[in-house]
Amino acid sequence: MRLSCGLLMALLFASPGVMAQAQDVVTAATALRLEGRAEEAEAMLRPLLPSDDPAVLAALAEALADQDKTEEAVKLYERVVELRPDDEVARTRLAVLLTYCGRLSDALARYQELHALHPSDPTLNLAIAELLVDMDRSAESVPYFEAYLAAVPDDQDVLRKLYHVYEWNNQPKKALAVLERLAMELDASMLAELAERYVEAERARDAMAVFERILAEDPHNLVALKGLGQLYEWENRPEDALPMYEAYLERAPKDMAVRERATRVALDLGLGRVARGLARGLEGERFKGLKSEAAFLDSGPKGTFVSADYAWVTNNQRFSHHAVGPTAGYGLSRHVTLGALYRFHHLFGPDVNKQDHTMLAHEGGIFAESLLPLEIRLDGGASVTAYDTGWTSFNAYAELGRTFGPVVLALRGERRDLLTTAGDVLARVVANGVALRAYAEPWWKLFATGGFEYDRYSDSNNRLYG
Repeated sequence: MRLSCGLLMALLFASPGVMAQAQDVVTAATALRLEGRAEEAEAMLRPLLPSDDPAVLAALAEALADQDKTEEAVKLYERVVELRPDDEVARTRLAVLLTYCGRLSDALARYQELHALHPSDPTLNLAIAELLVDMDRSAESVPYFEAYLAAVPDDQDVLRKLYHVYEWNNQPKKALAVLERLAMELDASMLAELAERYVEAERARDAMAVFERILAEDPHNLVALKGLGQLYEWENRPEDALPMYEAYLERAPKDMAVRERATRVALDLGLGRVARGLARGLEGERFKGLKSEAAFLDSGPKGTFVSADYAWVTNNQRFSHHAVGPTAGYGLSRHVTLGALYRFHHLFGPDVNKQDHTMLAHEGGIFAESLLPLEIRLDGGASVTAYDTGWTSFNAYAELGRTFGPVVLALRGERRDLLTTAGDVLARVVANGVALRAYAEPWWKLFATGGFEYDRYSDSNNRLYG
């Protein structure tokens, strides 16, 4: 091919009409370059040098540029612009090649000369904007980006670039406006940025809507789970925040900041068991206090409360005991509760003479509940019970237990001292009882208890079930 090109050149220059023949060479060389044969195009054009024909110089410059010989291509285009200063195509190509060479200041000067002639040309505005960003002069690029988008408003790539320029130059309101224009086309990462901009603008509800949109498409998106949890918490919706944090921690269990927030939310909601589970994953001395607080809250005293209680106890001697009444407690802390209670008792069963009869009583008492380290519970109380038969009972108890998930195992000791109130003391009964109790605490308490009691007055052993 090289030989045929040389033969062609010899024939061309041996005949008249050299200028017309040079144009034929340019046409043939351009065709070769467009086929990806830039080296052959260069070989065909070089014999035409030296030349002041702008067409020859431009064609050779393009062939060189295609081979990354941009410095030589720049020199040729500079000569073209000297020969034809009004050739805007050549001036534009020179600016482009100067950019490729890394001569950004020279390229900018060339683009600005063209921009002065065509200030609304979108191609020139975009080229100058991107060049200014590459030169770390992004603040100057803003009016050029804006002018381009005024002509081409739906260019998603340029909108993204302008968003970043606004962000770099501390223009959050304008950055947010661009993201809103992009909202329908944004991927999850850019949607997350949109939500963050809403947060900065104190538009929490808009931010939540964006995070919810992300989760609708990707339920496991960590950025959205974390962000939505924070927003729900800030909006005083802890019951909605906690599930977001828990879902996040399933996939990022080592994020101590989120684990700490989740633990505190669970504590604020009084969810001791959940708080304890979250606190187990906290690592580091600085979380020691929080872990202790979660352990104390879990399954321990629940603070201030008022309740209505009912209990029924029976034994193997046909004895039936019903008790009903209110209980009120005041939480001194998460660890200690003091309270008082009232009970109305209805008792039916055989007396010491094996005769069935009914007895009524009123009871009033006080109690204390506490939670110790290692989830050990210590409760105690005292009460006075007045029976309609004239007896008065002074009662005291202590219970030591430990929680195992929703199950509580406890050892209970109780003493009852009964006296008659008719005239002088006619009789006294002292009963000491010990019971092992187990009960579960899902949403209500289920008691399963058994014990042995020795009644010194009747010298009888009673087995109690309830």
